[in-house]
Amino acid sequence: MLELLPHRPPWSLVDRVLSVDGARIVAEKRLALDDPLLGPRGLGGPLAIEAVAQAAACLVGAGGDGSGARHGYLVAARGWKFPGWARPGETVTLSAERTGSWANLYAFFGTARVGEREIAAGELRFALPPD
Repeated sequence: MLELLPHRPPWSLVDRVLSVDGARIVAEKRLALDDPLLGPRGLGGPLAIEAVAQAAACLVGAGGDGSGARHGYLVAARGWKFPGWARPGETVTLSAERTGSWANLYAFFGTARVGEREIAAGELRFALPPD
């Protein structure tokens, strides 16, 4: 599934897909000590949104949304909360669940966690180009 993402290192924020169950995907990102994208506090904020969006894109790209395999565009991120940070050396579990669809627009709710500690959660919207 990762080959469906146009992102390449260092912007690839999904290391592997753990499971796909209908409209839900769970993936992970291991944070290396030398990762050039991590700030002094680690991974949080916009990069957490991007990591969850890439996980959701794996599901959309694989046709898990019923659209068939193709690339979409992240068009909105709403209601995100950032109660924590992931630090270098930790593994972030990324989950995204499709919560709705309208024509070529798809909605997801996603989270990023380190163990039970939530670091980010919120809504994403993707637009797919017409067939």
